[in-house]
Amino acid sequence: MLLLCDPRQVQAVQDPEVRTLLARRFTEIADGEEFDPAIFGYFVLAQAGDSIEAIEQATGVRWAGAMDGFLHGWELITGHPCCYEAVFVLDDSGYGVDVVVPKHQGIDPRLLGLCSEYALPESTAS
Repeated sequence: MLLLCDPRQVQAVQDPEVRTLLARRFTEIADGEEFDPAIFGYFVLAQAGDSIEAIEQATGVRWAGAMDGFLHGWELITGHPCCYEAVFVLDDSGYGVDVVVPKHQGIDPRLLGLCSEYALPESTAS
C-alpha cells in the first residue's frame, strides 16, 4: 500500500484517473491551506497483494468487521469509475484516513467485494 501524506506524493501514483482523484481530494480537504497530515489525516492507496488485514493493521481502521456482522468503521464508500474511496473519520476534528481501492487486477477480491456492496455512486455521495 502507498501512504500519501503530502500532495506531491500523488505523482507516484501510476493510474492517471486515481492520481487525478487524489490530487483533487488533497486540494478539497486543505481548502486553500497548506495540507498538514497532522490536522487533516492522510490517504492510503491499496496496491495489488494488500489484504484487508494489512490495511487495517497499517491504518488502524476497521474493514473486516462488516464481513463478520460487526459495525464497520467507515463514514462513506464512494464508487468511482476507476476506484472505490472509503472515508474513515477518526475524531471530532475531522482527522481521518481516506482509503482508495483501485478497480485493478490483483486487488484483494474481498476488499473489492466489500466496497462494491456498500459503495454509493459518485453522483449521490457528493
